[in-house]
Amino acid sequence: SAALVGLLLAAAGVTLSMVTHNGMWDGLASILIGVLLLSVAWFLATESHSLLIGEGATRRNDEVIRKIVVADPDVETVVELITLQRGPRSILVLVDVDFADHLDTAGIEVVVARLRGAIQDAVPAATAIYLSARDRSRKA
Repeated sequence: SAALVGLLLAAAGVTLSMVTHNGMWDGLASILIGVLLLSVAWFLATESHSLLIGEGATRRNDEVIRKIVVADPDVETVVELITLQRGPRSILVLVDVDFADHLDTAGIEVVVARLRGAIQDAVPAATAIYLSARDRSRKA
C-alpha cells in the first residue's frame, strides 16, 4: 500500500509540474514520498524490534499456561515459566515443573504429554513446548 501511495504522489507531482510549468510540485512530491518511506520504515522497525531481540508472550498467555500446569493433579508447582515470542504466531514455552513425588519416569512422560496437549489447545501459538522436571527445593 505504501508503494501505491508513493506512485500516486509521484504521478500527482509530475502532473502538477507539467500543468503549472512549476517544478516545485515534483520536488514536493519527492519530499512527501521520502516522508512516507521514513514512516513505513519507522513502523516496521518498531514492530519487528521486539521480535528480533526477544519478547515474552503476553501476560495472558503466561497466566493461561501457568494455570493449566498448576491445575494438573500430578504437578506440585511451577518452578519457572519462560515464554519467548518467536514470530507473530509462534511461542516457545519452557516450563520447569515440580512433579508429584509418587510419579516414576513413565508417569512423568504421561503427564508431560497431557500438559503439552492442554497448553497447545489453550494457546495455539505455542508451537514449541518443553517441560522439564525440577525439584523446587534445589537450585538449578
